[in-house]
Amino acid sequence: MTATALSTTVPTRRIAVVAVTASLALAGALGAVPGAGALAPTQADAAASVTVRSQTGNLFCKASQLRISCESRASGVRYSLSPYGTARRGNATYRGRGSYTLRYNRSYRAGRNFRIRSNASGFTVTNRSGHGFFIERYRSYRF
Repeated sequence: MTATALSTTVPTRRIAVVAVTASLALAGALGAVPGAGALAPTQADAAASVTVRSQTGNLFCKASQLRISCESRASGVRYSLSPYGTARRGNATYRGRGSYTLRYNRSYRAGRNFRIRSNASGFTVTNRSGHGFFIERYRSYRF
């Protein structure tokens, strides 16, 4: 092969690789190929999260489109909830300040999937299917 023939075949291969990669990315964005192309739900989800705190600062919730978790600083209890599942109990890990203070007798809609209701005794959190949990300073339960 001559130098001229080599230089013409390399760009053709690069164009073919770019075209295949672009096709996979488009198919992934449309849902045809799982995991290809578009951002994974957890990456896109993390970018759109919001934090809410109670008036006293004892209760914190971190919500995104796919999950909400609330915890009590006093008891060290945390509950997490998905849009259609039941609540799970765990240990508190988030020690943030909260970007939004939820006043008593108010509610906050976290995206399309979750609602946080606040009153003097604590937070009641529900998902789209009606499951959820109640959390206060030293007591909590799921429903």
